[in-house]
Amino acid sequence: MHSYGDHDILVQGQVVTLTTASAFNGEGMKLAYRNLLTNTLDLGDWVLLIKGNGESGATPDALEQGAELSTLLPDIGCIGVVTLNRTLLMQDLAHHVFGPSGLPLCVTSDAVEAQAFIQELLAPHD
Repeated sequence: MHSYGDHDILVQGQVVTLTTASAFNGEGMKLAYRNLLTNTLDLGDWVLLIKGNGESGATPDALEQGAELSTLLPDIGCIGVVTLNRTLLMQDLAHHVFGPSGLPLCVTSDAVEAQAFIQELLAPHD
């Protein structure tokens, strides 16, 4: 099956930013997680910051894959997830996808709130 889901990953210190620019299918979600793993192998403790735009979205299969794969995040050093997205739909979907991970989760459209949450998570790990 052809994968779709445009994304970029940027590692800055202990913050890994996954920027999404289109809708994802299940294969695209798997690819994004593989790329995330590759970029965090030797990072230690880190926070995942997801930035979406108005074009971001996910098929039902992508949501299922994302929820299943999110349970692996604690095993690869992730200590929390922040999603920064303006749309209420994507904010609701973030709870579905990252809730199963059991990680602290901040879903917001406010960049200041997102940054404060990241700092709070990383403070004990500095």
